[in-house]
Parts: sequence; structure tokens; C-alpha cells
Amino acid sequence: MTSPNSHPMIQTTHGNVAVIMALMLPAFVGLVGLSVETGYWYFLQDRAQTAADVSAFAGASTLRLKQDHVAARQTALREAQELGYIESRARVAANIPPLRGPNADSRSVEVVINYPAPRYFSGMFNRNVIRHEARAVAAYMPETKACILSLDPTASRTLELSGASLVNAEGCEIMANSVADDAIYISGTSDIEADCISTAGGIEVAGNGTSVTLKACELPKRNMPPAQDPYRDVPMPDTLGPCAGLPQGFEGTISPQSNGTRRFCGGLSLSGQVRFEPGVYIIDGGSFRINSGAAVTGEGVTFVTTRDAEAAWNGQARIEVSAPTLGTYEGLLFMGDRSDTRPVHRFNGTADTVLNGSIYTPASAVEYLGDFAGAKSCLQLIGARIKILGTADISSACEAEGLNWARVPGATLLVE
Repeated sequence: MTSPNSHPMIQTTHGNVAVIMALMLPAFVGLVGLSVETGYWYFLQDRAQTAADVSAFAGASTLRLKQDHVAARQTALREAQELGYIESRARVAANIPPLRGPNADSRSVEVVINYPAPRYFSGMFNRNVIRHEARAVAAYMPETKACILSLDPTASRTLELSGASLVNAEGCEIMANSVADDAIYISGTSDIEADCISTAGGIEVAGNGTSVTLKACELPKRNMPPAQDPYRDVPMPDTLGPCAGLPQGFEGTISPQSNGTRRFCGGLSLSGQVRFEPGVYIIDGGSFRINSGAAVTGEGVTFVTTRDAEAAWNGQARIEVSAPTLGTYEGLLFMGDRSDTRPVHRFNGTADTVLNGSIYTPASAVEYLGDFAGAKSCLQLIGARIKILGTADISSACEAEGLNWARVPGATLLVE
């Protein structure tokens, strides 16, 4: 009797399978090896693309900080080197402007990383060097105007829009330089319109009665680089001159001395009809009061407070004043001393109030109160801290007034 395992046909089949498997095994191993090698190439490509993205972004961010093309290229190349793409392993190019593509302009940085892909199993069939390339383009967006800017770099609620405030910032942005999570605080029944709202930190909106309309961006911009102080180089006027005084209830014209300035020591209080001739008026200590019933006018004037003097402009006064359009204090309507941190300057207006120029208090606070909804003022508010509790109708379409606008840096984006 013949055993099943000794059948000639079965023995022959087993032998054929073994031969076939032996013949196919190298191909199967090679296929697996090529698949692993291809996967590794994809990994290297993703890694190179990430490095190109990061390097291009770093270069464009350097351009945004107003550094030159040489510095931006060096930044991009240094970033690529820190990510492992050194000369001995890869060829890295940083081009400003990009050599190709739709973003060939001076605000864009192109980074191209060309590197050799290692051969393993594929080297059995072709030993030629194969090179892969990763490319990225980053650009920074153009700067925009800020007509309301709080400068404090760390404090909470450095820009507060609360109560029933109505703010219409026409053709400009609202910006806070603070990195606090609530750098901008909006509450109550505030109604805000602006091109955009930006902050180096965050924005907190309290309550359901607020309305925010943005005309040039979809959402408020958070974690932005700070805007630069446009008046940081403007000097304080000389305060060594003689002190002037006014009789109580003074009415008439106030003129500067021959040096273009006039200094009031211990405060200045206005109650009647007063006209300021062009010049710089220094309030040295005390309060700068424009009282109820006063009518104050002046063109080409700059008011400067020092030694903790603070402004208190009454909402029942008629005020129409404008800043110089030429000279050292061009565009500056009101300036607070950079060493005065304690004052709170209160500007309370009516629908007839016209303030043309910059209110600039880099170390102290500004409170903008009342109803400024009459004729639009060509106004810029810059303070360490700013609080708006009334109506502010502000326009930036007034280049003839000589304002030096604060600039909000544009965001850096990967565009290719």
C-alpha cells in the first residue's frame, strides 16, 4: 500500500513551489526594500520642506523688522543650518526677491533646499546620485496705520473700550502693544468699527452687548509684533525758561516767547474765550484745565505737560485746536513727559469738539470721554494706557495735518 505522502504528484508539486519561492524571494525582498527606501525619501522630503518653510518665514520676519536683504538672507540660511542643512550635506539658497512664482517682490523670501537622497536597494540598479528639492516662499504683509495705540508692553487692559463707547476708526487700526491675554478689553454695549484690531497679546470681550465690525481683516489679529512709537525721537522742549501766569478768568490771545515756547508753572486753568497763537505751550506741574463754558481755539499749537501735570478738559467747553504741520512738533497736539507715569489725562468733549493732531502720552494714561461724534477729528491717540468711555469718531484720511502715524507691522505668511 502506498503512503499518501509518497504519491509522485504531491512530491512534484512541493518541489515546484519551493523552486518558485526561491526564485521570487530576491524580487520580493527587493520590492520591500524599495518600498522602505521610498518611504524614507518621503520622510526626508517632508523634513526638508519643513526646514524650507521655517527658514523662509524667518527671513521674511527679518524683513518685516525693517532689516536689509543681506540680514534677511543670513537669517534664512542660518535657520536652515540649525535644522541640519549645512553645505557638506545640501545646497541652500535664499533669494530676495524669489526667482520664480507669483510673489517675486521685495517683501518675499524664497528658500530652496537641494539635497542628495541616499540610495540603498535602488543602488543595485542605478548608482547615479539622485537629488531632491524643497522650496518655500514667505512674505510679510504691508504695514497699516494705527490711530489708537497703547504702548505699555505688559499690563492688562492697556486699551479699554467700555461702557456705551462708540468708536469709529476710519481708515486705520486699533492696536495694543501689551503681551497680556487681555491687552485689549471690550465690554458693555460698545460699538467698534475699524479696519482691524491688533494686539501683541490677546483680546477679551465681556458681555453680549458689544458689536465689532472689521473692514480690512476677518478676525482681530493676536500675537502680533508691537507697533513702534512714531514719536520716540521727538525731544521734550526746554523747560528752563521763565514761568508765565494768567489772571483768573483770562480772555484773549496767548502767544509764545521769542523761542517759540511759553511755560506755565503750577498749572493752567482756562475759563473764558482764549486763542493760542502757533507755538509750544508747556504746563509744568499742576493741572491743565479747560473748564466748563470756556472757548479755546488755536492752530499750530502743541501742549506739553511735565512734572506730573495732567490734562482735564471739560466736556462743556468748546475746543477747536490743531497741531503744527511743520517743524519739530509736527502733528503733535498734546505731549506728555516720558518720565511721568502717574498722570491720567482726561479729554472730555462734545459733538462740536475738534482735535486735529496726535495726543501722545508714552508713559501715562489717556481717558477719552464724552461725545466726539461731530466733525471728524484727524486724531491719533497714543498712550501707555488708553480708555475710551464715550464716542470717538476718528479719521486717518488727513495727511495734510502732518501726523506721523503709528504703523502696525504686517503679518508674516507662507505664500508658496
